[in-house]
Amino acid sequence: MSSFDKNWFKNDYGSKVLQSFRQKDKIRVYGLIEKPTLPGSFTQYEEEKFKILILGRSFSGKTSFINSFISSKINDKEYIETPGIQITNLYWPVKMVDCEKMMVFNLGFWDIGGSAYKKYTYIQPASVECLDCRIFIFSWIDKQSFIDILNSLKQLESEPNREKIPNIIIGTKFDKVIHSEIDPKLINEIEKFSSTRIINFSSYVNQSFDQMSLIMNRICEVLWDKKFSNGNKIF
Repeated sequence: MSSFDKNWFKNDYGSKVLQSFRQKDKIRVYGLIEKPTLPGSFTQYEEEKFKILILGRSFSGKTSFINSFISSKINDKEYIETPGIQITNLYWPVKMVDCEKMMVFNLGFWDIGGSAYKKYTYIQPASVECLDCRIFIFSWIDKQSFIDILNSLKQLESEPNREKIPNIIIGTKFDKVIHSEIDPKLINEIEKFSSTRIINFSSYVNQSFDQMSLIMNRICEVLWDKKFSNGNKIF
């Protein structure tokens, strides 16, 4: 059972609260010293801050996935590798089921370019320091990007004294899944091995806000489980 009320923003008051986090049909990006201002009785809220590392093969859609939440202008045809480290901070509100408590998740998404990751030795330890969650991203039309994630998960599992960090797996370009060569047996294997289900994401720039809300809620719930129960959850 979910700890969050996933329908709270569908009423008039919830819709007004959500406006603080929207920029037209995208998620609003706040500056370093800015924070959301909520209306009415939710003026005071509890903020939870999390660090999320985006992982995946080049051209799997890592940067496009993040940018699709905040921008309507994405060049998905010409690949440009992320230079260095790109950190995107997004705020997202959740309301608890069992009370009137409102919480705001401050999500810091770390997207690291492959070349920079290999060139600068300090990036790897910096990226995993105080890490709360990993998001593995693959493309449904790139079988190797999927296999790379499966191998990475197995490698992490085999590490001694490893810290229990929850993993989320996102498959991009789902609108082109008809062209996918990924064996259903591999899909079942990775979901069973990681104890999580794949979140599908299309390559369309204009994702509906409801679709983005669903993904943000699922990310927040995984983080909430990690913070208070130290375990992953199957959705």
